[in-house]
Amino acid sequence: MGTSRQGKKTTAKVDAVTAGIYGITNIFGQALETLLEQFSPKEGVQILQCVDDLLISGETEKEVKDVSIQLLNFFGEKGLKVSQSKQQFVETEVTYLGHIIGKGSKRLSPARISGIVSISPPKTKRDIRKLLGLFGYCKHWIDKYTQGVKFLYDKLIDQEPMNWTESDEKQLQDLKEKLSSPPVLSLPDLKKEFDLFVNTEEGIAYGVLTQEWGGY
Repeated sequence: MGTSRQGKKTTAKVDAVTAGIYGITNIFGQALETLLEQFSPKEGVQILQCVDDLLISGETEKEVKDVSIQLLNFFGEKGLKVSQSKQQFVETEVTYLGHIIGKGSKRLSPARISGIVSISPPKTKRDIRKLLGLFGYCKHWIDKYTQGVKFLYDKLIDQEPMNWTESDEKQLQDLKEKLSSPPVLSLPDLKKEFDLFVNTEEGIAYGVLTQEWGGY
């Protein structure tokens, strides 16, 4: 469980690359979600859940600390335990779902990046689907992501047996290099307007959602 005293609310999207997410862990996540409906944090404090990972976000350190203690006591009353070694208690910056979230920004954790860039070349179409899931989870940090992964989708469509070429390996390394030096992204302000820019290139449609930013 991570607790953050930033004033921004963020949501997380998980691309499941194994069936396990639909099994026991998903059942536990649904049970925890039902249990959390009985807990009401004070106004201005948000609790985000992804399976059994929780993030508490609020405007001030005191708000986050008070709600964190209340939630821990609530779990104790329900017979649940929280891992002390994994808990990040009232921090200005926390690691959540492979993201490092701080004041108004988020970036990929070094562990998340190293785990992907060290992966071996795919040998089967199942390996390609796994690659697409891993890169898809990080796509916001990869410049021209849609164009960059097109060759992987082409491999899935190809009816011929899997054949990994030197060109494929070069394109995979290009993706890894982009992921090795990702930008720090600002969190959106949902109270402000967004601008959507779209384009097409070689049969690929892609777009970017932007917002005016004044800095922090």
